[in-house]
Amino acid sequence: MAVADTVEAVVTRDLCTGCGACESLAGDALRMGLSPEGFMRPRRVGALSPASARAILSVCTGRSLPPPPAADAPVHRIFGRIVYMGRGHAADPVLRFRGATGGVLTALAVHLVESGRVEGVLQIATPSDDPMGSEPRFNTTREEILRASGSRYGPAAPLKV
Repeated sequence: MAVADTVEAVVTRDLCTGCGACESLAGDALRMGLSPEGFMRPRRVGALSPASARAILSVCTGRSLPPPPAADAPVHRIFGRIVYMGRGHAADPVLRFRGATGGVLTALAVHLVESGRVEGVLQIATPSDDPMGSEPRFNTTREEILRASGSRYGPAAPLKV
């Protein structure tokens, strides 16, 4: 199948990751919102300039998804084709039990920030005024990362500004 060449093609082919970068680049032409299935997806609300369309497609994560797994990969009846499965947890007990899934991503985020390999990490957190909501936060300290740790079971567009 050819690479999706429009935002609409990315969405209709189920390639959209719901990140929100397209809304950030589109001005007033696109707005992120919930799809009928409950995912964050862009919808057109105005005219999208050719320059904006090119900028969006140049950063769209949906256009760079890897190819599907090999046809001979094992198939789970619920999760589909399994390419790799691993197991692990954070060694630090605070990170292990405060973070989701054994604190692996929380521990990696803290390590990257504290080692200076990154300036910060983008996380989805709960807004103080809306416990059911989600908001992106750029966290630069262990304490901030821990405050935003844990699972968020709702749609979010982390790259929407």
